[in-house]
Amino acid sequence: MKLRLDYVTNSSSSSYTVLNIKGKMFTELLSYFIDREWIQEIDKNIDFDPVSGEVTIANNEYENEIDFGFCPDNVPGVLNRFLDVLDQMFEFSESNYIDGVNAAKQAMKQVGKEVAEDVRSIELKRVDSYRSYDWQEYVLNNYDSDSDLFKDIAEYLFEEEAENCGLSGKELINQFKDRITEKMLLEYISFCPGARFEENYRYDKENGIDSYSKEMVY
Repeated sequence: MKLRLDYVTNSSSSSYTVLNIKGKMFTELLSYFIDREWIQEIDKNIDFDPVSGEVTIANNEYENEIDFGFCPDNVPGVLNRFLDVLDQMFEFSESNYIDGVNAAKQAMKQVGKEVAEDVRSIELKRVDSYRSYDWQEYVLNNYDSDSDLFKDIAEYLFEEEAENCGLSGKELINQFKDRITEKMLLEYISFCPGARFEENYRYDKENGIDSYSKEMVY
């Protein structure tokens, strides 16, 4: 089936990340190698405070375009991914700043286990909002490979059959994919013109919480 992508001209999508890490050793490591004031000059939404022991990426959907690319599901992954974000920020900066980030990453290889164990809590949310053309393109390109999206489409287009067949995942895809036409997909897109994909990771050492979740809301 050949799919057209030329009938919606408007586009408005956003991605952002919200983060709070409470970990004294991690903030001390950051402040030892990296200039906090320079971070603030590049992006005021990012900060780390060795006094309070907190790392933050502020919650501002319209100004914060910092994107982790993915949401790690464990403490070491979040810490290392934060350093990767700083690495990307400093990519075109003076060499001494990128050297500081690289030194911090090397230090994490040596003491990362101890630093991760010192972390008290993490709250991380990563959001992608798809609208107009971007959502349309996502649906047309992923409806038969994204099982969650396909389930929603199948339930919309074949509501009674999908409910009665008791299938899920790849079985559901195989049951209906050959019957879905471009016209049907366009109907679905017009009915559901956007989506929000959200990933969350929460860690609370004191209360024994260590959880990851993801959801696509259509």
